[in-house]
Amino acid sequence: MQNALDRQELICNPANLGFAGGNNIGISRALDMKSEFVLLLNSDAAVSEAAVSRLLDRLARNPELAIVGPTVEETSKTGVTRFAGGRDVSRHLNTRMPYEPSDADRPGGLRDADYVPGMVALIRADAFGEIGLLDEDYFFSGELADFCERARERGRRVAVDLSVAASHDSAHSGGGLRDSLYVYYGLRNRFLFVQKHRQAQSLRLTLKWSAVCLLVALRSLLRGNTARARAAFLAMQDGLARRFGNRNSLFGL
Repeated sequence: MQNALDRQELICNPANLGFAGGNNIGISRALDMKSEFVLLLNSDAAVSEAAVSRLLDRLARNPELAIVGPTVEETSKTGVTRFAGGRDVSRHLNTRMPYEPSDADRPGGLRDADYVPGMVALIRADAFGEIGLLDEDYFFSGELADFCERARERGRRVAVDLSVAASHDSAHSGGGLRDSLYVYYGLRNRFLFVQKHRQAQSLRLTLKWSAVCLLVALRSLLRGNTARARAAFLAMQDGLARRFGNRNSLFGL
């Protein structure tokens, strides 16, 4: 039996293109090779071959399904949690949908989600032809939420297979950047998502995320975390000014 990874290709980019930009190069290469499916897999995530086979079977059996992901067991500094897909990033700060043991009995074994987290996501290649590639204005964080939103706007289904699990280790990734870079992009990109997908509620949601940024900054200052406070304030500034894309230079990167 031939190993699915017998044919490998390493693409080295000359610069940091962000999550969207880096993945878009790989996705484009896969599309050029006439791949039928594209698997996005973070370097700090792991999924078994059997799990991927199960996800492939889901797509084969559900033609309306454009994107499917597994449940994710995430290891953080506070312990291990399991979640199943994400909620609307324009309305929620904590978007992860908790996995409950009763979910295993859900009819069909699928849970519709607002988005599948980009750490592990299996996508039909034809979805990119219809929807386009990942939006590089996000640079880092929110790209898959945006992609899934575009898919759902076109009547395509986005879901999580509740019978499949992957793992993600966030405890040892990001380092000190979690209090600066991660906070900045996570908050700033809410403004971009609102501008793209929530025009009717744009003013209300923009005010909401401005208030969230200010609250995060204030709480961080009170706790002595000036890096986090600065990141939240810069996120609000750039979000309101519509300065998106790569802003790593704000953090000396």
